[in-house]
Amino acid sequence: MGKSIKDALKDAIGKKTLHLPGHLANPKPEIPKSRSTIQSDTEVVPLTAKVRAYVVPRQPNPRFSARQAIDKSRKAQLERKAAQQSQREMEQLERTYRSSKAPSAAAQSSKQQEPWTLDIDQDARAHSFLSSTPQHYDVTPPTLSGISEQIARSGNSRDARELVIGLDFGTSSVKVIVGDLAAGNAFAVPFSKSDGINRYLLPSRLWQVNERFSLLGGMQVHRDLKLSLLTKGDAQEAIQRAAAFLALVIRHVRGWLFSEHAETYANTKIVWKVVLGIPAKNYEVAPEQPYLIKRFLLVGRAAWLIAGGRVEEVNIASANGAVERAQQLLNGAAPADESEEVNVEIVPELSAQIYGFLRSNRFDRNAQNIFMMVDVGAGTVDSSLFFVERGSRGRWNFTFFTNQVQQSGVMNLHRVRVQWWSAALKGRRDPAPNLLRSLYENEFPTDYLGTIPERMDEYLQGTRLAFRDAKEHPDNEFYMKRVVAQVRGATLYRARDYLDQDTLKGIPVFLCGGGMRMTYYRRLGEELKHFHGVSWLKADARPLAIPNNLQAPGLVREDYDRLSVAFGLSFLEVGSIVRELPKPIATGTQKQRDNDDRFISKDHV
Repeated sequence: MGKSIKDALKDAIGKKTLHLPGHLANPKPEIPKSRSTIQSDTEVVPLTAKVRAYVVPRQPNPRFSARQAIDKSRKAQLERKAAQQSQREMEQLERTYRSSKAPSAAAQSSKQQEPWTLDIDQDARAHSFLSSTPQHYDVTPPTLSGISEQIARSGNSRDARELVIGLDFGTSSVKVIVGDLAAGNAFAVPFSKSDGINRYLLPSRLWQVNERFSLLGGMQVHRDLKLSLLTKGDAQEAIQRAAAFLALVIRHVRGWLFSEHAETYANTKIVWKVVLGIPAKNYEVAPEQPYLIKRFLLVGRAAWLIAGGRVEEVNIASANGAVERAQQLLNGAAPADESEEVNVEIVPELSAQIYGFLRSNRFDRNAQNIFMMVDVGAGTVDSSLFFVERGSRGRWNFTFFTNQVQQSGVMNLHRVRVQWWSAALKGRRDPAPNLLRSLYENEFPTDYLGTIPERMDEYLQGTRLAFRDAKEHPDNEFYMKRVVAQVRGATLYRARDYLDQDTLKGIPVFLCGGGMRMTYYRRLGEELKHFHGVSWLKADARPLAIPNNLQAPGLVREDYDRLSVAFGLSFLEVGSIVRELPKPIATGTQKQRDNDDRFISKDHV
């Protein structure tokens, strides 16, 4: 019984040779109808296991005319194409057959290239902090509204006193300290009845109901208030919302102060001053102020006008009107009354942050007084190495040797993690849509006051993630290539262009900011103690102590750094700021620099 073509093909695939039965040795080829319907009198001869075919055309009949010869040639060409198509289809059939028996080489290669393995349980779920609902925060309103700039007085008093609102407008939260320069007192303003540091942290979050703004809740929430201001280009809506938010903060501050310290300021005319901080890298003094200083001055002035409005409601119309009027005042227009008279200043945040140390008895005016400051916030890591000295009339002068502001803060670490998880899940056959939804909804929670998980692996519970090489773990790459590279490389190591190695060796460094609550960032203290191969590249971490004149019930020393910027803003009188030196003042020998460069890779600077 003769074999069928199908059986013969299967045998050929297995044996790598193809022998057709005798009655099929010279079959007339079947040309697929989809390719050609022209009948052929050519012959297809099988040669190999893949059924390679060649065409043997018959000799043309000399009696045919030239036209017939051309037609015959065209037919032969079409037939050859049809035969080749048939050959490709048979080869595809062979590949399909073999792939059903074993994984393809490409699939095996792709699997080998993945540096990680991921197993997901059916009941896997997102970490509890990955919630689309904003973190609940109960604001405790003061007894008084704070709309008025003064406490009602029983008589006309000649006593006037300057009070400074040190307003640390952070990415995740606002911190405020009111400084009384004459009395030397500082009051940390609470926003809730929470315990410890949390009572002094107000989420940078603005609620909206229809056209009305509030701190207490609403139908719509606006986040990223500060980050929106830092963006170049048209920021009209960002300015409006930031001004409305800070106006509500100013009202809360004045209402609390007048309620809690009424006896102190009842018969005193208060001369107000508002001081906002910005990253040191964005700070520049005359002759021309950069756009960021101008924008923050506008926001601060508009916020003061809104806060002093005679109507309690803060809405879109009042915010827009205040922004327009504030711009007129900044352009030189005369104040209409006392409610428009306020001094708004902008100060580098890192300069303010160290002020508590400068006024303590631990500060030696006769020492070299070169320090390093690292502030890990929600959005950025701000690191500087600078010299500070006491100037005239109680002012402080700062010279920045190196200064870096990078998007390496806690929430940007969180975003990198979320993006990695999302890509990993989408690449699976079962992408777990519920897990993906939780990740997408919580990629940008900049107003989150809690701490995110220490490790990326903890984001999705019921999963097991393993990397063959720990250096390729996203957490390790972010830490070494972004955080350590900025702090130890671009800030400390690059200062050798201005200072000699003996000066830099063991330089004091202050590690501050909310991110330092995470062990992930706190490791910087150990990281800065030594670096293999470069003996001088080290810094000595020191804590910031609570100033004696700061009144902040419930605050512990370990948390003071969260309020250190606001404290400095409420007292610091800045003299000169030199943000960059025009040329190096100390370089060391070229041989020393070459030896150091051997140990410092491009990932560390």
